[in-house]
Amino acid sequence: MTRDDNLLPEPHVRIRVTQRATPPAGGNEVGWTPFTGEVVASDAQCPVAAGDRVAGFGPPGAEIVVPPWAVTAVPPGLGTEDAALLPLAGVAARAARVVGAMAGDAACVIGSGVLAELVGDALRAAGLDEVAVASVPGPDLPLMVVETTGDPAVILKLLESAPRLARVALVGASRGRTVDVDFYRTVHQRGLEVVGVHDFGPLSEIAAGEDRARDLAAAGDLVRSMRS
Repeated sequence: MTRDDNLLPEPHVRIRVTQRATPPAGGNEVGWTPFTGEVVASDAQCPVAAGDRVAGFGPPGAEIVVPPWAVTAVPPGLGTEDAALLPLAGVAARAARVVGAMAGDAACVIGSGVLAELVGDALRAAGLDEVAVASVPGPDLPLMVVETTGDPAVILKLLESAPRLARVALVGASRGRTVDVDFYRTVHQRGLEVVGVHDFGPLSEIAAGEDRARDLAAAGDLVRSMRS
């Protein structure tokens, strides 16, 4: 199933895209990426209306149609470039909350892109004393590891490298099946806790409304802190 399969139910929002945070990987015409833009038209049931500035995730194109859960209104004061980062910052904020980051903890973020940087910032904002960012899992990982690449090979290596009783959060959008995982040997025997961070961060319908509002507020703070 692709994101386009989710476009069948009404209502819909039509948006003119003004900025993309990241381009579709490898010319992928299906994958959704974070963006900001202006609402051209929306169904009556939508919480946004024509002329509103929104940010979210959507398919490639200068003008796109998405369901209302894929976007959120841009807070006042955020410029176009910052607004395009808001969806990724929301995922990062949710990641820090879901993994239960607490002051004094140490963590390692696996990845090298904007999302990895934002997750690292979110963990530091939660009060973690030591946050490292690495492109691939290495030796001597801490008890909290957040994976942001979505690469099946990296996820497999991480599960095999994480220390006993570690909490592993999978944040990156998975780009295929992670095969050859011996869950009994890598997860059960070593007491790993594997946490899947909700898809689309605060735009997800899985979490409670107060959590979405909290994540969006934290996302705005993360974006502003990146520019300061």
